[in-house]
Amino acid sequence: MEPLLHALRHDPENRVIAAMVLLGLADTSVIARLYGIVAAMDDTERAEIQSILRFFGKNRERDVLVGGLKHNNRHVRRKTAAMLGQVAGGEVTGVLLRALENPDPGVRETAARILARKGDPATIPPIASLLFDVHRPVRATAMAALADIQTGVSPHLRSLYRTVDANRRVHIVEALGVINDPPAREILVAALADADAGVRRHAADVIGGIGGGFTGPLLPLLSDPDADVRAAAGRALDAIRYPGDEDRRIRDAATALCQKGIFFFLGRQHDRAIALYEEALVLDPACDMAWSLKGLVLGDLGSHAEALECFSRAYALHPSKAHARHLAEALCSLDRHEEAISRFDEALHCDPADPELWIGKGRAYCGTGRFDQAVRCFEQARELDPDDPRPARLARAARERAASFPRSGHRAASR
Repeated sequence: MEPLLHALRHDPENRVIAAMVLLGLADTSVIARLYGIVAAMDDTERAEIQSILRFFGKNRERDVLVGGLKHNNRHVRRKTAAMLGQVAGGEVTGVLLRALENPDPGVRETAARILARKGDPATIPPIASLLFDVHRPVRATAMAALADIQTGVSPHLRSLYRTVDANRRVHIVEALGVINDPPAREILVAALADADAGVRRHAADVIGGIGGGFTGPLLPLLSDPDADVRAAAGRALDAIRYPGDEDRRIRDAATALCQKGIFFFLGRQHDRAIALYEEALVLDPACDMAWSLKGLVLGDLGSHAEALECFSRAYALHPSKAHARHLAEALCSLDRHEEAISRFDEALHCDPADPELWIGKGRAYCGTGRFDQAVRCFEQARELDPDDPRPARLARAARERAASFPRSGHRAASR
């Protein structure tokens, strides 16, 4: 058994055969180890094994992936949740619904995104429960997911609004601003008269971000007993009646389009995502976020030269860590590894504790044939995130390549 598991991890030539034999054994203890190995693989490795899992039937694949949600490594859990989105069936939907209660916030986020793509109104209540999650990224994902489902969301939030405490009503108000359909606006108007001052203030702030049509309901808040509510109402009315800083409003509109595009990109709807990013760039050609996000979609589609151009524009507008990293990764995709190393260095200057940057720099060094430097980068990434299995695997592969080509680093340096 152990030689087969070893081949699955370390022998690319025999990996598929090992997976077929292991699955054919149908031993539950072996399957339990198999799911952890598969979920921890990178995308290319995992694609090979998934084809075999499908060959053995959807039930076996589902069993392997469901077990991955219980793995003690967070990277395995999160990759497993994403893989579940590729498996059809009502039972998998049930697994994803239970994953909304997973202790790992990354699993909860991924499950919410996948369920939203299914568009089933029955998933609205469990996704809406994430509006009250302690992790803000999870709440933001739930808002975007509900906005994408749309049908039936606002009526559910109306009912929910009536049954929860003030702190939770505030989160519902934020979600209504993202959904922003006519029923959501009606609930926001009602929230302006909420018994809790915090809810009234948040409702006024959300309405100020939406824009026109709310002047009448806002006017009574100018004499609200709470000073913060009065101030929020004043800001909202100013935004509606006196737009003032037009440039800021344009930037805000472009940012909103970008945020909507992110959800479609995560849902693998590339055309819709690109259309939204291009719409944002029509509004604000200097929106570095839109350039960068468009580059990510193009890179995912394999258009690396076009992606590099987008990342270059983003970096020129705002030389941040994220833009430097995306630029470096695009350069690697075009085999321009020396340039990529320089960009990774710029990103690491901003955040030397980011393990993803060390992994990227290590891969760039591998592209130049300098495997010793690559190993040092991977080891640094492993020190920063011991739970991630990738750095150890990449370091091992780099050492093996260095052993096969002991003078490769010298060749790379002499080119």
